[in-house]
Amino acid sequence: MQSLNLQKIDKANLESIGYAAASQGDVTEVLARELVRRYPTGQLSDEAKAELEKGMVGRKAELMGEALYIHKGSEYTPIKSIKEAMPDDAVARITVQYASGLSAYDFGQLKKNDPAQYDIVAAWRNATNKYKSNRMNALMSAVKAVLNNTGGRTRGANKAYAEFISDSVKTMIDRRKTAAKNSDPTAPKDKAELKKMVCDAIDKA
Repeated sequence: MQSLNLQKIDKANLESIGYAAASQGDVTEVLARELVRRYPTGQLSDEAKAELEKGMVGRKAELMGEALYIHKGSEYTPIKSIKEAMPDDAVARITVQYASGLSAYDFGQLKKNDPAQYDIVAAWRNATNKYKSNRMNALMSAVKAVLNNTGGRTRGANKAYAEFISDSVKTMIDRRKTAAKNSDPTAPKDKAELKKMVCDAIDKA
């Protein structure tokens, strides 16, 4: 069966849509299995998540392309092509890279200094964040399915208890960093405090 042309999706029959959906699921499972091979517990480091999200943002950029606006004063008039602009017109180009690349501070300053462009950029940032979140959730769900062996394949040999402890410790350390970054008041300040929390939890078990 030929691959589905997404640009002509409105003319596709249900068989083609079903085939494409199944193919997409197969691809996601392959990617999930590769992540599990690299991260056997399914717990990705912050750096790994950032790299995955970078790729997802790149894909969203391909899908959205760019938007062009003639900028006069506080007004932004959308145009389809740069040819529509006059030589003296100021043209603003909005892309996913620009919208999502602004720091929180610069984004806040944009709202103060250029509210009209802020509204445009905010829509692009929100669309990108939603896309990234949805794709990451789908990928992590596939990773969980692989770990739970829901695909009906043979589960790997059980890990030695020492290896389980090592993986668990790495997960706790990674989560401590994330929790501290998110200002979680229960996050231990350092490894010493983390050790104490773990020992206390074991004593109470």
